[in-house]
Amino acid sequence: AGARRSNLALTARRRGATWEPEVLWRTEKAMPSFGSPVVHRDNAYWVSRAGVVTCLDAAAGTVHYEQRAAESVWATPLGVGDHVYLFGKNGTTTVIAAGPAWKVLATNRLWDPADVQVDPAAGADEDTEEKRRGAAMFAGRVQYGVAAVSGSLLVRTGDVLYCVRSAPAASAEETETSDDDKATDEDVALTPTEKLPPLPVAASSLGVVESGGQIYVYGGHVAPVHTYSTTAVTGTFMRMPLANSTAWEPLPGGPALQGMNLAAHEGRIYRVGGMEPRNAPDTPADNWSVAAAACFDPATKSWTDLPPLPVPRSSHDVAVVGHTLYVVGGWNMLGAEGGEEWCDTMLALDLAAPDRGWRELPQPFMRRALITAVAGGRLHVLGGFTDAEEVSRRVDVFDPATGEWSTGPDLPGGEINGFSAAACTVDGVIHVSVADGGIHRLAADGTAWEAVAKVQPRIVHRAVADGPGHIVLVGGARKAANLDLVERVPVR
Repeated sequence: AGARRSNLALTARRRGATWEPEVLWRTEKAMPSFGSPVVHRDNAYWVSRAGVVTCLDAAAGTVHYEQRAAESVWATPLGVGDHVYLFGKNGTTTVIAAGPAWKVLATNRLWDPADVQVDPAAGADEDTEEKRRGAAMFAGRVQYGVAAVSGSLLVRTGDVLYCVRSAPAASAEETETSDDDKATDEDVALTPTEKLPPLPVAASSLGVVESGGQIYVYGGHVAPVHTYSTTAVTGTFMRMPLANSTAWEPLPGGPALQGMNLAAHEGRIYRVGGMEPRNAPDTPADNWSVAAAACFDPATKSWTDLPPLPVPRSSHDVAVVGHTLYVVGGWNMLGAEGGEEWCDTMLALDLAAPDRGWRELPQPFMRRALITAVAGGRLHVLGGFTDAEEVSRRVDVFDPATGEWSTGPDLPGGEINGFSAAACTVDGVIHVSVADGGIHRLAADGTAWEAVAKVQPRIVHRAVADGPGHIVLVGGARKAANLDLVERVPVR
């Protein structure tokens, strides 16, 4: 409470021979974390380390908007001319228009997180688990601070100092290069894949599951990245056969949602929770988690309501072990004024007797943007974003037979690989598709990850198994754009 009351605007008033401070206004809504607030062109900008941008009128303190940048922000923003620069922790800078309306002008990546080598032994010498995790968290490259100097930007990270400036204009001779001379990320050696019919509309943060040889797809975010409104999400529902895939078949849809997933059991499809924006387009975001749950029967092509969640939940994941549907992780978004409440319990629903309602079970973490997969009768929870607003590559394993949790090997690669991965189980083995484009399987002894394929990088996508040696990746986002891509990837 004290920290919130410290977010204010002050002036100094002359009182006789002395000067005294006077509070002009306070804001308990805006909460900067590591960076300082800035005032630029009559507006004040607060940015939390989660990347939530609050823009206020500098004179009156009234809130113009609250929106999210492309990623977590630790550095202080910078206002230059008509632009405000938001420097993402993992190297992505969001450029917004200076003024009372939220408008993203550009996103730029300073480095590829996949190219940053992190010492896996970072923090190993610390004497407590808390210190070891803290040291590991800071072991990667982080955009800590930025300064404008003589027309250049100096960017400080933990291990590199960057200088960014406009490139000089190229001569005519320099621009006459062939397409073969232009290096792009397409030149990276990738696993050959088979492109299936694309999604009718590019989407990320969608629900996808395989059942009866069909891929089922529900909802998702269909607007520009980090734009939220009633038209930014969809409630469409469709399916396509994995064999002889030629077109998507429309099915009866439902509420427009993102931040949820689907599960399948005995031929039926289950949808649980999700996030729905309630604001009109071009107005401040007003995002709410929902508690609704429903079951789709392909035989009748109809939805049936299930008992609602005890508390609304989104950015979670769902999975079935035996006859029990589990809901893991996530948070409860309470709209523009209410903030978020992180979920610290797992939920379970007996699908043989759903009217008995949901049971709460212990969950030794608070994470969202995670993914689950089931193997050997155990539920694996992979990666996510923590309540401390950090990406985590941690793997937690729940055994329903004992009710006990254990840990597995961290997801491979850089820190970003823990955010919104996709996973499925192929021949009893968990496979995960991570942000840098790597596809890995869990080793037979469960102690390490083995690389099996490489595809174009993406996040907030989904994966389903397709026979004994393939997975299918569906949708997602890449370079700040949603994807309609559906591709079959060999993982033998």
